[in-house]
Amino acid sequence: MNIFLIISVVLPLIGTSAYIYEILYKDVRPNIVTWGVWFLISLVSTVSLYFQQSNAAVYFAAIMALQPASILLLSLKKHGITKWILVDKIALILALLGIIAWIVTNNPLLALLFSIFADFSGLVPTLVKAYTNPFEESYIFFLLDSIASIANLIAVGSLFVSDAIYPAYLFMANVAVVIIIVIRRRLAKAAVV
Repeated sequence: MNIFLIISVVLPLIGTSAYIYEILYKDVRPNIVTWGVWFLISLVSTVSLYFQQSNAAVYFAAIMALQPASILLLSLKKHGITKWILVDKIALILALLGIIAWIVTNNPLLALLFSIFADFSGLVPTLVKAYTNPFEESYIFFLLDSIASIANLIAVGSLFVSDAIYPAYLFMANVAVVIIIVIRRRLAKAAVV
């Protein structure tokens, strides 16, 4: 098995474990909209693979769906945050529209683009929260996921844009969260001194 493929699977599992630890024992409070959207996306992926009778992939997708499911459950049990501000509402509506468009399209590239649109729409509330409350978000989770995305991009080894779009998007999205958290934390600490 390709070492980069192993890295791309193991790092998110480690990141999720770290995220759960930070939720339970630190001040990390995940945004419920983000994790709800990501769980819904992973559920749709798993069901889609099941109906395509993709046996190996469906098991992998189901296991990967446990990650957002576990974070969402912790979020719902008083550890998460959503104030249902305008950003949360718009992000949820756009994500749901992206998921619906993803499900109904017959074009694989359009489906991929709609799934990325839905994923990013779900990420927006966390980007906003990382900016406004950087100490309530985990940079470790997003950093490990960004490294995993690069490993996945290398593992795919394809020169086709359609194969590289999703891992490249995940890398950029995760790095954006890390950068926001790190910069905002540094600015907050500098303001205190």
